Amino acid sequence: MIVQTLDALGRRLADPGLLSTLGSAAVAQVQKNIEAGPWTPNAPLTQDVKRNGKPLRDSGALLASIAFRVDGDHVVIGTNHPAAEILRNGGTITPKRSRFLAIPAGRETRAFMRQYGLTPRACIEGMKASGYSVWVAKSVIMARKGKTGKPRVLFILRRSVTIPARHFLRLPEERVRILERVVARRIFG
Repeated sequence: MIVQTLDALGRRLADPGLLSTLGSAAVAQVQKNIEAGPWTPNAPLTQDVKRNGKPLRDSGALLASIAFRVDGDHVVIGTNHPAAEILRNGGTITPKRSRFLAIPAGRETRAFMRQYGLTPRACIEGMKASGYSVWVAKSVIMARKGKTGKPRVLFILRRSVTIPARHFLRLPEERVRILERVVARRIFG
């Protein structure tokens, strides 16, 4: 009788459906972890550019990129977001091919980048070709349409940017307990 019960429990633990349930629940917990933190606050410049103070939250792309896969008898949680590594481990970003980093000055600049070119250089060239004047003023790149358009800050120039480590894939104990309850409900009904 005990052997049959343990065999049944073993089959339930090896059930791919259980692993998928656990993976889905783990993704939800990582996303809640990203939203809730606690994280080192964003730098004042980042807060101004993003117009919110929420670390790891901007366009929603990182949050949406969290996914899982069942790999044999375990679940792997991760992301393919291009900035995930620096956001998770922290570090200093420096320019590779120029003297300054050109940081988009906000959502309007990002809209210009989608329209005129996805890199700062391509965006500036595309805007110039569309009749914008573009110039550098102190530590920013400015633009305006024609001679009478409203001047706008496009990019903020910095020699480097330091990103603090934010281990968003590491779940706090209370979120792990939630996952344990999900598994227990699935196994024991």
